[in-house]
Amino acid sequence: MTERELRRIERLITSLRDAVSAAGRSVLAAVSQQSKGTREVADKRGADPARIAVDVHLLYEDAERYYREAARGYKLQKWTLVATVTTFVAVVAYAVVTYGQYEEIKQQMGRIPRRV
Repeated sequence: MTERELRRIERLITSLRDAVSAAGRSVLAAVSQQSKGTREVADKRGADPARIAVDVHLLYEDAERYYREAARGYKLQKWTLVATVTTFVAVVAYAVVTYGQYEEIKQQMGRIPRRV
């Protein structure tokens, strides 16, 4: 590389570093501004944003329906796992058979005299 190319690469790296630094500063400023806004809103409301508690009134039927639907999802996941493992075993068996065929072809090709 020539010295001119090296200087050009150095300028490119410097400008890239400056761009990344500027982006980092702008992200930091945005996060700081958002945190400040969150604190201001919390001060206006008189509540600590990290400590919000709500009473939840959940009907027994709703809870049962949720767990029933979750059980269906788990059943589907179980069958998906079984299908995946079965497919993997089939692929391994296929690879073993294919490798055996490959070795047999190599052996047969070694027995055939070559003509030049």
